[in-house]
Order: sequence, then C-alpha cells, then structure tokens
Amino acid sequence: MSNEAEIFGEYLISRGRSRATADTYTIVVENLLKYTKKTPQTLTYEDVVKYVTEIKTGKSKGVTKKSMFSAIKKYLWYLKSKHKNTAYDDYLVEANEDINIFEVTDVQTADKIILTKEEIQKLLKSTEKNPRDYAIIMTFYYTSARGNSISHLNKQDIDWEGEINPKDKQRYHKIQIRNAKGNYHYKVDVPTECITAIKDYLAVREEPDEGFVLDNYGHELLNSDAIFLNGSGGRFQQQSMRLMLHKYATLSKIGRSIGTHIFRTTTISYCDQSGMSLGEIMQRSGHRNVQSVRPYLKPSADDVNFKSSIALKLIDTVDAESEEKLKNKFREFSKT
Repeated sequence: MSNEAEIFGEYLISRGRSRATADTYTIVVENLLKYTKKTPQTLTYEDVVKYVTEIKTGKSKGVTKKSMFSAIKKYLWYLKSKHKNTAYDDYLVEANEDINIFEVTDVQTADKIILTKEEIQKLLKSTEKNPRDYAIIMTFYYTSARGNSISHLNKQDIDWEGEINPKDKQRYHKIQIRNAKGNYHYKVDVPTECITAIKDYLAVREEPDEGFVLDNYGHELLNSDAIFLNGSGGRFQQQSMRLMLHKYATLSKIGRSIGTHIFRTTTISYCDQSGMSLGEIMQRSGHRNVQSVRPYLKPSADDVNFKSSIALKLIDTVDAESEEKLKNKFREFSKT
C-alpha cells in the first residue's frame, strides 16, 4: 500500500472515521493513484474524470460505486487542504453547472428493498424455536440500528424498566445505540415486546466467555457485557448475523435474500409513511443531517396516489360538503 494512501487513512481516523471506513477509502485512493500514475501534487481533475468513467463502465454494483466516489471526493477535498491541489475546485465548478461526475444512477433505492410487514411476521415465526434469533430480529426492527450497533449492544445500554407514554398509555424503553456511523451515540425508544424478547433470550442463554472484541474505533467491548452471544460464548458478530438472516429468509420462503441493513431501510420508510416529520425520523434513526436520511424516505405508491388526488382537486369543481368529506377521508387514511 502506498505511503500517501496510508497517510490519508490515518487522517480520516483522526477526523472520527471508523477504521473500517478508513481502510476502504485507503484502498480506493491507492487504486486511483496507481491508475493515474500521478502524485498528490500533480493529480488533475481530468485524471479523476477518466478513472471515474472507468469505474462507471465496470461491473461494480451501484452502492459500491457510490462508496468509491465518496472516497474519491473526500480525497480531492483532502488534497485541496493539504497540498493546495485544485482538482476539487474544478469539480465544484462543474457541479455548480449541474455536471456531477460522481452521480450514480443504478443504486437500488429503499422502496425496492424494504420488507413488507407480512414478510417480517414470517421471519419472526421462522425463529420461534430460537429465542436469540427472534430477539435479534425484533431488535433490528424496533431500533432500526445497523448490524455493528446490534452486535455491540450491552446489557447496561437498555432501560429495563421503561416509562409509560401518556399519549398511548404504552410502556417504552430506551436503548443506547453506541458506535454508530461516525462514532455517534444516540438513544431510541422501543416497545415492551422488544424488551420481553431480549429478556426471554437472556433467561436461557449460555454464560459468556471472558474475552472481548474491539469495535471500529478501538473501544474494548467485554463479552460479559454483551446481549447477543454466539455458540462459543463470544459476542455475536455482524457477519454471523448476515448468515443467520439468510437462513431465515430461506426458511420463511419470503423469496429473497436479506442483510442486516434492510431493517434500517424498512423501519425508516415506515416511519416516513406514517407521517412522522423529518426531525422525528432523524431523532429515531440517529441520522445527523437531512441529506443522509433522504434516500430512506420512500412513500408508498398508494399514499402518493391517494393524497395527490385530494391535493390536486380543483376547488371550483367540488362543493363544500364533498370537499369536507374528502378531508375527513384523508384524515382517517393518515391514521392507518
């Protein structure tokens, strides 16, 4: 690995990026420099355009291309601040003219990959003989957290008692989501059925071993604190969760393979469809800016069609009584 790419990786870690992200970006930058045969001082925007074009015509999936382009764009900004390289400025000139070389059009969007509630029920039913796996899926669904955050969940991160919400008289429990993207911590409220599933698992699980794992930010996580364990008493890792979900997707016959992130896109999409505001959704999902949460906001086609039919009604063609009926119907529909 080139020294320049390694320096960039260490810079990212110093700015709060995880080791995993830094390693990924470092590889992308190393390949960029190898392809262009340029140094940080001599790399030009034209060089970058050629490399990006090469990537776009390749066989990588849209999400992979998007990640690679994020790394390159971050590197150009880094070159501007560290080496006074003008490639980033040249990119901004074209971007201001609506020419964005980093645009990716073949990314699978959230509305294409979210789970239906029927599919979620099938997944849960297929785990009914395994308390741990049932509790994991419940936690994924109700927290909308990423796989690493579920793996890193500790017993002390859960408010086991909870509080009654005066609006619906239901009890909710706060779960601390640690080491989220960008080393960010936040809390999310979950209903009692999620906590009950976790308690049922803890009541029958084996004792943890005395080991520990390191998260992406170098924090030591003791297995004795963990919620979810593997068969050897160690902390249940994200890769194992992926394999587990693949197994239950097959057993439940939902007709497709799934990963850990699908629950995040699913729950955020449902929150959006329920009428929650952007601020409410971001508070629950742990997103810190509107740009990062927007890809999840995919209203259903039924919602769009019904609401637009009401919104676009010409007032002068509808009498007052009919208009009021439409508004009432809309209010009832929004509650469902």
